[in-house]
Amino acid sequence: MPLFTIPVMLPFQVDGADAQVIPVQVTAAASSMPAALATAQVLVAAYTRARLPGVKVRLMVDKARIGQPGAPVSGLYAYTFGRGPQIHQLTFPGRLDLDEGHHLGESLKGLDAKSLIGVVFDCHALSYLNSTALAAFAGHAERLNLHLFRGSEPVKKVFELVGITNLVPIHADLHGALVELVNRSRATGQFKTVTGP
Repeated sequence: MPLFTIPVMLPFQVDGADAQVIPVQVTAAASSMPAALATAQVLVAAYTRARLPGVKVRLMVDKARIGQPGAPVSGLYAYTFGRGPQIHQLTFPGRLDLDEGHHLGESLKGLDAKSLIGVVFDCHALSYLNSTALAAFAGHAERLNLHLFRGSEPVKKVFELVGITNLVPIHADLHGALVELVNRSRATGQFKTVTGP
């Protein structure tokens, strides 16, 4: 089923005396509007766990707004978790040759680690990557709290042969990648508890 870029605004409410409501803008890769909302729920839940450790929140699904499907997503894509109330999407082709590997590296280099919780790549449609792309992943893995998931067996094998699986883990699914993203963001102590965007 083809994927599309679908914008979702999903607010959450912080439990407590003031019951603050914070909207989060998500750019989801999904096959339909209901699937985009489901994806946004998973992403925003991880975002709140990273930004607000130990704080109870309630996702306000009934207040969500879903935009129309936009551009198709046919290759590698990533979610960037910002410290502000946004989860953006980056898209790349499914084949990371020399030019596209360089583009990946430049894109990752341009991300400001101080404004990010982390980056999660869905590698399901990644069919090929060269040494430039591998170097881009490895070179920015720690700085960006970078995680990959759903890598094919040939892609996993390349990471193993090069010896960077400890540096750039490839998780089985989105859930596993998000758990590790949240755990690492907490372990660094970089992302303190906040109550607003």
